[in-house]
Amino acid sequence: MRSVLRAVDHYLLRQLAGRVALALCALCGLYLAIDLADNGQRLAQLIGWRQVILSTLHRLPTIAVQVAPAATYCSIALYSLRLAAQGERAALDAIGYTPWRWAAVVFCIGGALTALAFLTGELIVPRLEQRADAIGAQTLPSLFGRELNRPSQVSWRRDNRWLVGRQGRRQVRILLDERGLPQKRLQTALADQPTAGRRPRNARTQRPEVMPLAELATAISERRRNGQPTAALATIYQLRRVYPLYCLAAALLAMLLSAGGSGQRQSLARAAIGLLGIFAVIAAGFMAGQAGWVSPALASWGPWVALCVIGAALALLNHRPTVAVLRRSAFD
Repeated sequence: MRSVLRAVDHYLLRQLAGRVALALCALCGLYLAIDLADNGQRLAQLIGWRQVILSTLHRLPTIAVQVAPAATYCSIALYSLRLAAQGERAALDAIGYTPWRWAAVVFCIGGALTALAFLTGELIVPRLEQRADAIGAQTLPSLFGRELNRPSQVSWRRDNRWLVGRQGRRQVRILLDERGLPQKRLQTALADQPTAGRRPRNARTQRPEVMPLAELATAISERRRNGQPTAALATIYQLRRVYPLYCLAAALLAMLLSAGGSGQRQSLARAAIGLLGIFAVIAAGFMAGQAGWVSPALASWGPWVALCVIGAALALLNHRPTVAVLRRSAFD
């Protein structure tokens, strides 16, 4: 019997892993399609479709990390509903496959995605985001360099959300959007005019959402020493630390909300409401931390702890012994 149960474990792991990969691809594709439909034409007129596609592909790991909890939740919830609809859940119960064994399989998938999301966000995303920024930095000079006398002699650097080109005493500043691509018309000014908070020429800046955590912690410490507000950066830092763990919370809630004998439609409705609730709680905590209403650690870790507590309570409610079983055990 143990060999049979282990074979079922391996089968369920393969099925869930394939569905999680499919959900990741589907959600990333949907995100890219919406983004290109919204901004692709405007960006293509500025830098060309080839550069837009290259920049988008370099940002694909960033999108994958963002949608990882949703992909985990959707794949596990839909597969659990499929097992119940086709009677496979009852067949598993008949051979002695306990809910706790099924929970172990689900947590293996959630834990693997948690580790993968954290490593991707820390090791892969910052490098590819720098390359995506470099694509814009290499393309924009050829397009906007005509505003200067000799475009080939212009030195370009990234300054937060600006791409700054300098030639002698002339300076060109191009405002970039959140993806590092041009958003507004360039502004020309004298380069030797004093600028508040000007960074060194070789300074490397990135958005805090894609910076390595060590560099982000250093930036927060510097702002704190300078007496500048740090609530926004600290909230992003704490959220990036806890966000991969939402894959575990999503796996737990998906397994519990899609279970139960109340019917297929009711289970599907519960699962859909649960997905919306997870991201509503995350967004509420993030906005509270950004506004400074609560501490950044509480704003980021509090929703995750609350979801885990809700999941534990649902597990106890779903698997508590019924009244008939209690009466039978009392008379026995």
